[in-house]
Amino acid sequence: MGDRYLRSVRLHDRPAYRRDPLYDSAPAILPPAPDRSPEQRLERQALEALYDATDGPNWAQDDNWNTDADLRQWYGVDTSSSDPCGWVIALGLTGHYLRGTLPAELGNLTHLEVLHLDFNELSGPIPAELGTLTQLRELFLNSNELSGTVPAGLGRLTRLQNLHLYRNELSSPIPAELGNMTRLRVLEIWDNQLSGPVPAELGNLSNLRKLSLNRNQLSGPLPSSLTNLLRLEELLFNENAGLCAPSDAEFLNWLNGIPHVAGPMCGAP
Repeated sequence: MGDRYLRSVRLHDRPAYRRDPLYDSAPAILPPAPDRSPEQRLERQALEALYDATDGPNWAQDDNWNTDADLRQWYGVDTSSSDPCGWVIALGLTGHYLRGTLPAELGNLTHLEVLHLDFNELSGPIPAELGTLTQLRELFLNSNELSGTVPAGLGRLTRLQNLHLYRNELSSPIPAELGNMTRLRVLEIWDNQLSGPVPAELGNLSNLRKLSLNRNQLSGPLPSSLTNLLRLEELLFNENAGLCAPSDAEFLNWLNGIPHVAGPMCGAP
């Protein structure tokens, strides 16, 4: 079977600036919240740490950041309506010219469900503390300059549905712990420097629709456990260092049932 390629995404399509659709309107002026709990003070400190670590004064927009305003009035921050003070449940700063490293204090945003920090100029490692954000459903860190390992602790994010780490400089093997994220629907880790084999544990991701492994340094045959991914609609594993699809009948039958596939067969010239 020859490769079947999707139309490729442009390599340099980072928006100069765009609002995150989750936060497309200016924050309303809201009444002050009651006194904050210690945990909510930690949330404020976590956001202040992010602002300080990523050149906040030069962001594309930083309305109310590092002020005494309620966090729900800080640009890009969304809070819950169920608590009087409002826990931070979403943070969206897509394409906002964040420059610098991600602070470990982000791990104190324990009620966070959505984290969009994609299309920025973030560098350095992904903090292991993100593995404590067990309420996360979406984690978008793609299109930055992040380096180092993919933290194994991300496997604790068992509610995660979308994980976007593509277009960075990550250079570790794929941690087997990612196979614990059984609600995951999209796993995009392409265009990094990831190496080694694809772990068999990814076959546990039974809800996965899209798996993008292309443009890395991965090697060896895809694990037979991937045939458990019966909902998969897109599989990209081309442009690696020897990563290939096994040619046995069971694997080929599974592969032929996926609408969009790009990658070589093992033993192909």
